[in-house]
Amino acid sequence: MKRWSWGQYFVFQYYTGCQFRRGGYTSPIYSSRHKITASEPVYNEDGSFFLDFFSNGPRNPKASSLYNFRREKGDRSFNTVFANYKFIDGLVFNTTFSLDHTTTRYNSWSDPRTSDGEKTNGSLTTSFSDYKQMVWRNSLTYTKTLAEKHHLDILGGYEVNTYRREGINGAKDNFPTVDKTVLSNGSVLTNASGSNMEWRLLSYLSRANYNYDDKYFLGGSIRMDGSSRIHRSNRWGHFGHCRELGSLQKKTLWHL
Repeated sequence: MKRWSWGQYFVFQYYTGCQFRRGGYTSPIYSSRHKITASEPVYNEDGSFFLDFFSNGPRNPKASSLYNFRREKGDRSFNTVFANYKFIDGLVFNTTFSLDHTTTRYNSWSDPRTSDGEKTNGSLTTSFSDYKQMVWRNSLTYTKTLAEKHHLDILGGYEVNTYRREGINGAKDNFPTVDKTVLSNGSVLTNASGSNMEWRLLSYLSRANYNYDDKYFLGGSIRMDGSSRIHRSNRWGHFGHCRELGSLQKKTLWHL
C-alpha cells in the first residue's frame, strides 16, 4: 500500500506597463474650452513644440505623451505544496501550504518641458508595495463503508491564514535634469508616507456525514474562527450546521 503522495504548483508572473486614467468625468465647459483645431501645428518651424494654442494655451498633447509617463512594474508568485499520508485504509492526513506574494513599483513623472511640470520644474511620485498571504491547512479524514450500506465520512482539521501588506510613497519637485528621474535628484520634498496592514485568522473545523444505502443522509459541521482584527474579548466565533435528507429512492430514469 502506497502511503505517501505529494505535489506542488508554482506560478510566477512579471508585468510592466503604463497607466491611464479611466472612467473620469470631464466638465462640458472644460472639454469645449480646451481643444485643438486642425489648423494649429504640433511643432514650430525650429522643431520645438508649439505652445500657443488658441483654446488649449501651452498644453501640447504630443509633448505630454512624449515626456510624461505613468509606469507600473510588478511581479507575483503563487506557490502551493501539499502532501498526503495514509495511515490505514480510509484514514488520510493532508497538509497544504500556500504562499501568494506580490510586489508593485509605480512611478509618475511630470516633465518640466510640459505644462504639467513646468511650474514645479519636474515632479516625480514613486510608490512601492509588498503583499504576502500564507495559508497552511492540516486535516485528517476518515471514510468507511460497513455492510455495503452504511457510509461514513469524518473530517477534522485547522487552518492558519496570515496576511501582510506594506507600502511606501514619496514625491519630489525641482529636478536639475530630466536625464535621471529618481527621487534622490529632486530637491523639494512634497510627500513622504507609508502604510502597513497585518492580520491573522485561525480556524478549527470538523465535519461528519453519514448515509444509508444512498437513500438517507445525515450530516453536520462545526467551525470555530479567531481573527486578530477583532478585539480579544470577542475574537472567537462559532458556527454550526446540520442537514438531513431521506427517502431518496434509486430509480432507473431510462433504459437503452
